[in-house]
Amino acid sequence: MPLRERIVALSQQQYDFMQIGTFELLLAKQAEVLAYRDYLATVHDYWLAFASLERAVGARLLVASGEEAGALPALELSARPAAEAATGSDAAHEHHQHGGH
Repeated sequence: MPLRERIVALSQQQYDFMQIGTFELLLAKQAEVLAYRDYLATVHDYWLAFASLERAVGARLLVASGEEAGALPALELSARPAAEAATGSDAAHEHHQHGGH
């Protein structure tokens, strides 16, 4: 993403100095938007797979600490068993949802 943003910024400069035309500037911006869309689709697919993995394992998975900002997190199994995880906030939410006090 940063590379695409830089390309658009430089293309805008070239356009301002009349070194490239409107079409070239729009192509640079289009490539940036498409790259961003692909990135979002990849992150979406990652989190769907992450949720499926949690369901398959039957326990919450923790994101490892020390990851770089913006990087996709590494996985680490939680120390809590699946039964404990189910009795946490999900049980409280379910209790409230069904009219419990």
